[in-house]
Amino acid sequence: MTFDAPSPILTRLAATSLVIGGVLFALYQFVRPFTDTAETMASTAWLASHLFAIGAFTLITLGLSWLPQTLRGTLGHRSAISAVIVSVLGIGLTLPYYGAETFMLRFVSQHALDTGDRSVVALADTLHTDIVATGLFAVGLLLLGAAAVLAAGAVTKSGHASVWSAAPFALGFVLLLPQFFTPQPIRMVHGVLLTAGCVLVARTLVRAGRTTSRATNEPVPV
Repeated sequence: MTFDAPSPILTRLAATSLVIGGVLFALYQFVRPFTDTAETMASTAWLASHLFAIGAFTLITLGLSWLPQTLRGTLGHRSAISAVIVSVLGIGLTLPYYGAETFMLRFVSQHALDTGDRSVVALADTLHTDIVATGLFAVGLLLLGAAAVLAAGAVTKSGHASVWSAAPFALGFVLLLPQFFTPQPIRMVHGVLLTAGCVLVARTLVRAGRTTSRATNEPVPV
């Protein structure tokens, strides 16, 4: 059985998505205000940083979606498929919470500043303590961590990357949930770690695409 070679253009686009997504996540950690007051939640920095996070998760998931194609014919192919499926489920549960933080809290905070009624800012605490909202968010982050571990395992088993070069990507996503309970400097370091992981996986994606292109007529293991 033969398979088509991955498109070099799409492979580079996927790799670029991973790199940009990693950079956006670091920007999210560096730009985000770390005090949840009416002034900070109504600020441009609050809006921009959360949009960076939404863009980061979207672009990273988009980049991973091309991983199975580049790992066709390797031992990492099936793990790559699993990584894509789990990452889509994870982002589906994660982004609604970010949407609420990005827009609802900003609109509520702006209303508080305009009217002087600071009581409405308590809605922020309602969002942060709601069991359904935070529960789905936590599950989404855990799924993204699992997807990253699967992706790291896929590129390692494929022979296109070592365990050490794939580890930062997996570790960055596994720490997604715990890092929310750490101070700002640690969260910034986490953002840099995740960026580095995305760059390494992007490099592996390009390298794997080139190798697979040279092996288009080799049989695919089943």
